[in-house]
Amino acid sequence: MTEELEKPMRRCTMEEDKDIDDPEKTLVDYFGTTDPGIIRVHIMDDLLDYNNNDYNEALFPYKAEGPLETPLPTVQEIHAAWQSAVGHYRKALRIGPYCIKVRTGAAIMREAENMIYLQKHSTVRTAKLYAAFSSREVDLFDIGEEGGPPLYHYLIQERIEGFVPLYDLIRDLDLHENRDALKKISNMMAEQLGRLRDTPPEDPNHFGRVNGQAYNSWTRAVRFPENRHAPSFGPFTYEGLLERMIHSSNIESAQNNYGSGGSFTQKELLRHARGPLLDHTTPNDGLPVLSHLDIKDDNILVKVTRSKKKGEVRNTVDVEDLVFIDWETLAWMPAWYEPGQSYWLSRESPFKLWQRFGFGNFRVFGHMNIVSYSYYRTCLDFWALAR
Repeated sequence: MTEELEKPMRRCTMEEDKDIDDPEKTLVDYFGTTDPGIIRVHIMDDLLDYNNNDYNEALFPYKAEGPLETPLPTVQEIHAAWQSAVGHYRKALRIGPYCIKVRTGAAIMREAENMIYLQKHSTVRTAKLYAAFSSREVDLFDIGEEGGPPLYHYLIQERIEGFVPLYDLIRDLDLHENRDALKKISNMMAEQLGRLRDTPPEDPNHFGRVNGQAYNSWTRAVRFPENRHAPSFGPFTYEGLLERMIHSSNIESAQNNYGSGGSFTQKELLRHARGPLLDHTTPNDGLPVLSHLDIKDDNILVKVTRSKKKGEVRNTVDVEDLVFIDWETLAWMPAWYEPGQSYWLSRESPFKLWQRFGFGNFRVFGHMNIVSYSYYRTCLDFWALAR
């Protein structure tokens, strides 16, 4: 670990303590106003979009090594498929063995970049990426800009056959007769996330996006830079990230509690965050782990076998495979962060699968200090530290 990570914990000063207790002062000092409309429309939008279109352009255009049994679809073929598709099928077009995403925003190029990284460095199960590129050849969405079609971004990946989104099963898994399938899916999710977390860090002092990059400005944990007029979103050391999370949490808490003052417990948790997250940790606890950061029903595909017996159409007899998708938000985070997010999901979800996963499978994640994790869980319960 670096000297920065080995420094004694820096306690809050009296002025910082006062800021944590005073939402109005925090908002005025940071935003120059307490007006939520001005903050949301004129300030927050600029911060959120600061680097939202950034990605490593040197990796693109990308094409997987061949030969391929089926030629990749052309832009014209993708356009024809788009024209004939309806509803949610337009979000992920299907052409032969391929699944195609097309967007005008660059988020899918970050996803492609992340998929390339995972295919090279991790054993987590992902859809294979075949191509990713940008083109103005066709105005796919019929936007009709002057001067020709806008820039479209294309991601062509493996079409995973025989799988269904987890949200199609989530209610059925609450049935008593599906309890074994529920346990199996929960264990599979934990196993895949464990594989993701086993990915060797590219730099033990790098917290940010893969390939040495800063976090995306939409990453909630670091949403509010110390200087909003010259924003920086990393990359950070562990201690630097912790300082940024405390700062961002203080700003978010001030927004949520303006006019009410906030709870004593919330303030105390935020004030003493450095103890359990820094002082009571070992050097290994400060290493980054690769994290999905968008775990939810529609980002998980499951292959199941349904019962053929009459009256048992909702019964899931067996679970064969599971794969996470939508890797746009992938980043290097503290080991306690994503397990805490899973706990929050289990806390808020009415479904048994998430309740079991968030409360029972955190041990399987690995690479985690239980003191830091327990503290972060408590922070989430009281909305103290940014999630």
